[in-house]
Amino acid sequence: MSAKAVESRSQEGPCREPSDIRPFDLMLLQGLEGEPELNGRAVIVACRDPGREGTWFVSVSVGTGTGEATREISVAAEKLFHIRPAA
Repeated sequence: MSAKAVESRSQEGPCREPSDIRPFDLMLLQGLEGEPELNGRAVIVACRDPGREGTWFVSVSVGTGTGEATREISVAAEKLFHIRPAA
C-alpha cells in the first residue's frame, strides 16, 4: 500500500461521539473517587451494568509484575474516555 493510500485512510478526529461507548472499546479511566489509584488506567469495556443506569462494566488490570490480575468493575460513563474505539 502506498504512503498516499495509508494517509487517506487515517483519521484526525474520533470516529464516534465520546458518549458512544460499546463493548470491546479501549478506554481510559479518569475521575474515580472511590479507587483513585485506578485513574489513568486503560480498560476494556465489557457490557452495560444492567443494575445502574449510565454505567458500564469494564476489565482493568491491577497489580504489578507476576502479581497482576484482571478484575471487572462498574464505572459511570462520564469517567470513561476513548483511547481508540473498537472497529
